[in-house]
Amino acid sequence: MRRGVGRMFGRSVLVLAVQFLSALLGGAAYAQAYLETGQTGAQTQIDTSHSTTIYIGAVNSFTLGGANYVMKRGSASTATVSFDVYANVGCTGAPLASVTQNSSAFNQTYAPVLFQISGNITLGPGIYCTKLTSNAVDQQNEAYFIKGYDACVVLPPNLANGAICSNTIPTIAPNLSIAKSAPSPGLSAGAQSTYTLTVTNAGNMTATTAQVKDQLPTGLTLVSASGSGWSCANASGLVTCNFSGSIAASSGSSTIDVVVTANAGTGGQSLTNYASVDPTGGSSPPTPGPSCSPSTSCASSTSTVAAPSLSVSKSAPSPALTVGQQSTYVLTVSNSGPAAATTAQVKDQFPAGLTFVSASGSGWSCANASGLVTCD
Repeated sequence: MRRGVGRMFGRSVLVLAVQFLSALLGGAAYAQAYLETGQTGAQTQIDTSHSTTIYIGAVNSFTLGGANYVMKRGSASTATVSFDVYANVGCTGAPLASVTQNSSAFNQTYAPVLFQISGNITLGPGIYCTKLTSNAVDQQNEAYFIKGYDACVVLPPNLANGAICSNTIPTIAPNLSIAKSAPSPGLSAGAQSTYTLTVTNAGNMTATTAQVKDQLPTGLTLVSASGSGWSCANASGLVTCNFSGSIAASSGSSTIDVVVTANAGTGGQSLTNYASVDPTGGSSPPTPGPSCSPSTSCASSTSTVAAPSLSVSKSAPSPALTVGQQSTYVLTVSNSGPAAATTAQVKDQFPAGLTFVSASGSGWSCANASGLVTCD
């Protein structure tokens, strides 16, 4: 039975493998990547009416040596078979490489046939199209046949450098997500805290660029934003960070430290800091905020600003009040809150009959206005 493109039966395996083809190449050792069909699987006819298309997804640069297809010829085959590699998914334009085999390279039983690219070719990151064609007429006895091109794996990964292959167009791209830590130390009015943003790449391609947006809430003031490979700028509380470098595929990550100060008067307030990243590594992250989506591209951290809690106590005058003599009151300010107090104000109202002499204390500056003493 003749089987062409779209007429495949059974289980097939196609391997884009990096291997030593010493047996096929007269004992010489080669270590390039080869597009290779399996020994079993669907039978597909190759002639003027039927061809095969296989896509290569290059995650990183690698060297392609050609194709090693399990094929056979019909009993009367005399035409040629060509293997072409194109720099686009449409298999159009001038091929990057082309190899043609005459009928003498094929047996009438299935066996590996090597399409060796002269000098090999280096494929950079991207998606490539390969095509196997023949000028044979559409007849079983004159056509050629290939086994198992409809599924593929890349072996071994360390030599193929992450390349994948498929008879459908593969997806080769970074896939970035973002997470935000709680501020460290916890937010405290008048003090600095640091949020850490972590960008992780779950995709199958290294991200060389990225953009993160961090929306600071009212009540936080940016001190700095930095990270290896990141350049950040602030515009009215919207911090935009652009990345240039390398975030490796399959769980590589990069971090940004955003240092802020909680403004005076924010004690006790709950503040939420939102951030987002463009998952493609581009420059269009979703707007950070409560409506940000998708969730993996968005992150937030909500914290309550710690504040001091001050109280004051006053001692009895010492020595005891005596007409015409000086006495001293001691005022003690205590802080029972979770945050340090960096400022404070105390007012002391003298009654009629007492005359102000002086008021002082470490860090305090005091002034008298008609018996109302104010100390800051």
